[in-house]
Amino acid sequence: WKLTEELLADSNEYHSEIYTDLAELFNDSNAFAYALRVLKVGLKHEPNNITLLFEVAMSYERQREIDKAISVYEKIVEL
Repeated sequence: WKLTEELLADSNEYHSEIYTDLAELFNDSNAFAYALRVLKVGLKHEPNNITLLFEVAMSYERQREIDKAISVYEKIVEL
C-alpha cells in the first residue's frame, strides 16, 4: 500500500482511470479494503465521478457492507 500511496502522491495530474485500474487490481487480489482506499483518494479529486462512486459501492458490497453500498448507490442516483 505504501508504494501505491507514493505513486499517487507523485503524480502531477489526476486521472480517474488510474484509481479505477488500481482498485481493480486490488479487487482481483481480494484486497477489497485497499481498493476502497484507492477509490476514496480518487474521490477527493472528483467527488461526483460516477465511475469511482460505483466502484466504491461495489467494494463495499464485496466487503459485505451492504448499508454503505446502498448509501453510495443512492448518491449516484441523485447525481
